[in-house]
Amino acid sequence: MTTLAIILITGFFLGTVYDINISQALTGFSSNEGALSIKVGFIPHLLEILGYWTTPLFGAIALAVVEINMRKKLKRKGRLAFFCISLLAEAALMFYASNKTIKLIVEKLYIGHYILIATMTVVLTLLLRFCIENWNLKELASVFRPALFTLITLIVLVVCFETIKMVWGRVRFRELIAAGSLDGYTPWYLPNWFSGSKSFPSGHTGNATALMMLPLWFEKNLSKNKTTAMYAVILVWTIALAFSRICAGAHYLTDVIFGFFLGSIITNVSHYLYRKTIKKPSAESAPSVKSEIS
Repeated sequence: MTTLAIILITGFFLGTVYDINISQALTGFSSNEGALSIKVGFIPHLLEILGYWTTPLFGAIALAVVEINMRKKLKRKGRLAFFCISLLAEAALMFYASNKTIKLIVEKLYIGHYILIATMTVVLTLLLRFCIENWNLKELASVFRPALFTLITLIVLVVCFETIKMVWGRVRFRELIAAGSLDGYTPWYLPNWFSGSKSFPSGHTGNATALMMLPLWFEKNLSKNKTTAMYAVILVWTIALAFSRICAGAHYLTDVIFGFFLGSIITNVSHYLYRKTIKKPSAESAPSVKSEIS
């Protein structure tokens, strides 16, 4: 962890000084007779699409698990209302990811594309709900608490990142290219205040850190070495996604490092609170906790 912290601090310092130079080098930036352009490869483009599915999929699964586990604690009308709200929220998440995916593949949306997005939304929502509904009830009960903390973590991540992005208003590197000038570039410490741009910090990177909640779902069935390996894979994925965001011209080095830093803080706090509720349940809640994780 100390080594990682040193790398992040060093990288953030370098980015503060050389952000735009690093982006120019990694995006294949060129200027031909005043016309600016970048070259975005297939892998950064693919990772950008996959990155848009992290929060929607993980969030929809967590929401479905929480809703199913809470049914038995609600009255009949409450169950129906909670089910409908949960299903609509899951559909909204699938729509968001499907819409982002199609928009990244085609330049302009036509009626056929909207039909495709709607079809993807319905099919994925029903498929996800079918899989969760047919999950073993005992296993569903055992992952209720991890799912609940995952859902809360994702909500906090999205709210924090979207708020900072909106307020900071840092212009993305590829937006500068589209505008045909680098004059709009600003370092991370000079906010543009509600400019409409959302470069700082990197939401893709921050949301990827939420995957660190995933090992909590399986810790009863995994050895310590396998759990460590899962954390390592998630870390590699997060780093690869962060690097791809720079290569795509979507973010600067400081954007992804701060996104990783903020996301890690939120996720670690969630881990701490999760462990605290497991190890130190109150006298009144002890029986229910025992039944949930049995």
